[in-house]
Amino acid sequence: MSFLVIFASYLVGAIPVGYLVGKIGYGLDIRQHGSGNIGSTNVHRVLGAKAAALVLTLDIFKGALAVAGSVWLINGTFSFPVKSGSAGYFLIVVVAMAAILGNMFSVFIKGRGGKGVGVATGVLLFMVPEIMLILLAVWLLVVLTTKYVSLGSLFIAALFPILVWIFHRQNTAYLIFAAVASVLVFFSHRANIKRLMEGTELKFNRKKEENNG
Repeated sequence: MSFLVIFASYLVGAIPVGYLVGKIGYGLDIRQHGSGNIGSTNVHRVLGAKAAALVLTLDIFKGALAVAGSVWLINGTFSFPVKSGSAGYFLIVVVAMAAILGNMFSVFIKGRGGKGVGVATGVLLFMVPEIMLILLAVWLLVVLTTKYVSLGSLFIAALFPILVWIFHRQNTAYLIFAAVASVLVFFSHRANIKRLMEGTELKFNRKKEENNG
């Protein structure tokens, strides 16, 4: 049962929302435009704010569904935030990581995907909503101040483990999850980090499809 739930969570996370929105709604393969990433940031650059909002919303929904749905299947009850019950916190963490990895390395598009931030937002919404709200506020502050979406994502990735330690220091599973998730975000943004250091990173309020951002 646990393996099936984890695998199902991966498949939910792996649904390539950005690719589908581009193909179905606009008749183009988002992987062939902008940075080639299927996440909401690249969708915003190439297709505009409405398409990006749809992709972000659906990615958040995927993360929330993966965690809340998996725990419901195992425990037989729905709760917000999720309670471990029969599932156990370590299984919740594995399910959450499966959804994020599915988004980053989707089996449906040959291992490509997004950067996991949207799905992680949905995951955190049901795991640690108080931390998610803080991270959202910090992300908005950084992005609105600097105009760099990637910098906002990196900033909250670094802050996430600290907040988990403050709010859930006795939950070993959540501490491990926070550390691994933070590393994954930095890994997925390695090209952005290089461009930020070089001063060539594209700001979110600019459209330049030929950019590799």
